[in-house]
Amino acid sequence: IPIPSHADFPVADYLNIQKRLTGWKTMPMVASRGCPFLCHFCSPSSNRLRIRSIDNVVEEMKLLQGHYGVDAIYFWDELQFVNKAWFESLCTKLITENVNLKWTFVTRATLVNEKDILLLKLAKKAGCVRVSIGIESGSEKILKAMKKETSVEEMGNALRRVRKAGIKATGSMLVGTPGENKNTIQSSIDFANQNLLETSFYNLIPLPGADVYDSYCKSNKLIPNEKEYMYKVSSSSGDASNIVINLTEMDDATYVQETARANRSVKKNGLISSINYYGLVHGTTQTFNSKIAAVKRKLSGRVFDTP
Repeated sequence: IPIPSHADFPVADYLNIQKRLTGWKTMPMVASRGCPFLCHFCSPSSNRLRIRSIDNVVEEMKLLQGHYGVDAIYFWDELQFVNKAWFESLCTKLITENVNLKWTFVTRATLVNEKDILLLKLAKKAGCVRVSIGIESGSEKILKAMKKETSVEEMGNALRRVRKAGIKATGSMLVGTPGENKNTIQSSIDFANQNLLETSFYNLIPLPGADVYDSYCKSNKLIPNEKEYMYKVSSSSGDASNIVINLTEMDDATYVQETARANRSVKKNGLISSINYYGLVHGTTQTFNSKIAAVKRKLSGRVFDTP
């Protein structure tokens, strides 16, 4: 399959926006398709993982770098870090061919094992600046309902391992799973704060192909008009992040209030929380460095410190 053409898109406009937000000219890339896991809220393209060749991926990265002046890549794969041998080969090729690009990717907690810290250190050397982990919830009850096949402890361990490799670790949080209530949302808030997680809480939007849509929503007749519903959640109708359907134990007003409360309750990383997480010396150093980085970011007018 040929490398995607960007000729008909206003690439310079997109890059300028990214430059203002992060300080880097970032472009998205897809190195693989599919996901072998079956989380109930997700609608993957396939449960079979299909990965592009290393040469093909690096060729596109070089093209974006040379033709558009890109200096950072966001891998928009449904899931990365599944095939560790492929990932190691990619990192090695980026280093040996001196492809000087920053890059980020998304993975899941169960794929980040203790033995992978060395591989992550290689990724850092190859330009990786951030790993985003699909946390979704800090509640064991909700993780089970989501069919995440992982635990709160594993989520925390994955974040620590990525950070131990010297890479920024972030994670996504999702509210709105059937069974969600004030207590489970509080568990997610507590997890985020205990693990120094800079994140936002997003509402679950059921989509066709996802188990929560095909099994739960349809069986409970929550979407009487599928065509009308799909228009509402599409970008054609406006902001798809608005509440579309409430699957929780809470009434609509409480659900909206709790989502807003969760986003307000994620703390800024202070000295005490950092020391509790990293220990006295490392925690103090981390806090000092983050404060300096925040000042530099503010002076430059940037919003984010990574792509």
